[in-house]
Amino acid sequence: MYDKQSYKEWYEKTKSKRHVWQRQYYQKNRDHVLEMHKNWAKRNVDQAGSVWRKYGRWARLRNPNLDKEYYAKHREEILLKKKIYYRKKEGSMFIEKNISSSVIDEINLLLTKNIFEDKSEKTCTHEGFQTPNIVNLFNENLLKRILPIKNYYKEVFHIHYIYYLSGGYQEEHNHEKTEKYSFILYLNDSDGNTFFKEPINKKISPKEGKLIFFNSNINHGGEKSFKGKKILVGAVKKHV
Repeated sequence: MYDKQSYKEWYEKTKSKRHVWQRQYYQKNRDHVLEMHKNWAKRNVDQAGSVWRKYGRWARLRNPNLDKEYYAKHREEILLKKKIYYRKKEGSMFIEKNISSSVIDEINLLLTKNIFEDKSEKTCTHEGFQTPNIVNLFNENLLKRILPIKNYYKEVFHIHYIYYLSGGYQEEHNHEKTEKYSFILYLNDSDGNTFFKEPINKKISPKEGKLIFFNSNINHGGEKSFKGKKILVGAVKKHV
């Protein structure tokens, strides 16, 4: 027979252990849990909306400054999401992001552990070494830490590495026939700015850890480099 008092005592006694277990389970199965919640919300739109509205009213009664505090804590993330939304609508996505030195070290280690064939002769790269597609070297965790937009790591299908010799450069081009978005990640401080034409009209100076994520139909290229510029170039969302 169900004993409410015994259950209550057991619940309080095991609360801390259950919280640890729940956190561990969530961290291990985060994508699966979020997908389950998303699917439930789609099937139960009215109920989900009602639950969140009730929670919102309750939370704001407890803390009238909740919205201001949330915005102050997540300001950069909110502004980035707005920027991404409007850039998607305009077809002029252009995001700059700084990648941590630990990620750059991990990438450089991957590159030094492997030997690659030079494919630069059939590309826009001049006076430089360019690898074939090496996306298989990058696991999901590493791609998550590189990409600026959530879940886009799943749609990266091509990455190549370029090392420029003295006087090396990249002629003006775009990738609109192969992918929707591209990214450039600088692996060292160097010269040889990357230029972007309409509608961006901007030059980016190569700084270690700087990532540029942009619409693939934007014409771009690299000015001559004399300091051994090293970059990763990636393709996101294949055109079919």
